[in-house]
Amino acid sequence: MTKYRGFFMKGSFMLKPLMVVIGLSSAMVANATEQHDVEQFKLKLDSFSYSNIAPISQIIDDNWRKKPNNNANNAFTHNELSFSYTKNNLQLSIRKRLSAVVKTNTATSELYYASQQEDPTLLIDDANINLQLTTQESTGLMAGYRLDLSDLSLGLELGYWRIDDRRDSILTGNVSLISGQYIGQLSMSELYSDNNFLKRPHLGDFKRTGDGITANVSANWQINPTLNINLTVDDIYAKYKINEHGYSEGSLNTDNTLINDKGFETFLPFYSGFEKTKDHRFDSDPKSKLTLSYLSELGTLTMQASRLYNTNFIEIGYQWSLNNYQIITSFDVERLTPSIAIRDQDWHLAFGMDKLDIDDAQTLRLNLSYRW
Repeated sequence: MTKYRGFFMKGSFMLKPLMVVIGLSSAMVANATEQHDVEQFKLKLDSFSYSNIAPISQIIDDNWRKKPNNNANNAFTHNELSFSYTKNNLQLSIRKRLSAVVKTNTATSELYYASQQEDPTLLIDDANINLQLTTQESTGLMAGYRLDLSDLSLGLELGYWRIDDRRDSILTGNVSLISGQYIGQLSMSELYSDNNFLKRPHLGDFKRTGDGITANVSANWQINPTLNINLTVDDIYAKYKINEHGYSEGSLNTDNTLINDKGFETFLPFYSGFEKTKDHRFDSDPKSKLTLSYLSELGTLTMQASRLYNTNFIEIGYQWSLNNYQIITSFDVERLTPSIAIRDQDWHLAFGMDKLDIDDAQTLRLNLSYRW
């Protein structure tokens, strides 16, 4: 409880926006035309992982068995578990979010793959190193309200988040292959709560946690009986801070040799830099989804465009009824990834993968929800 006591005490002043939403929502509900109260609880899991570098499982296990793609530069995973309570148009929820993003280039990916394989034939002569790693674990409280008009529905959610763990690492530079060894100089900087390149331990000399405020918006427009447009933008506003976060900065020079006790020349990378603390301010890129639905006699046709961690996805889909269930199939037209979903009035299950073997998958999606 000690860990979470600080969370609620420190963040109490930032909960004011949530209280405003709750107050406004309650007033709007109270003043609305008389209606029957509708209450609902919902448990939901959303998980989406994508990589154009190597299969997702190999990156997670840090065991690359497949050569990186020619355009290798991006990988991410986004996972969120939520429990929500809805009464009429007002919703309150608690959420847990885990995410990781890797930005790099083809040369860096090929060099890392070659080092894992220990195969000299895979080595490249020169490499421009560029690696950016961002990970975050956070817990959030959110309050939202949906305003229903005749054919239009508008939604707003405000959230307060505790940052449980955060890491931002950047490694850049150039190396060249000389006599079977890579020679060059790299620059490194990183902010972290725990894990870091230099394995700096936490001795109470820097802070691990912080907090932040986010906002989500949504809109649903029923243009006519057969045509519908739905838009959601999560983190349209997202500002976070961690004061006195762990911080390291320095340079790594690989042009450093020594003679071992057997008289052989070996290479020992030399690092020079410093470790201290730094106030960390950061935001989050918006995550958007636009869906166009057309209802025909045979079913519903959909086209969806989404953007997550600066990566675009376009899908076409088809939905039809089977007994008491809705079946939704969709297809990512660029990455050739099929997805299928099944739902009834209480639960929803969706799964998508671009390869039959999950160990080779570079796109992986799982959505699960149940309401009562």
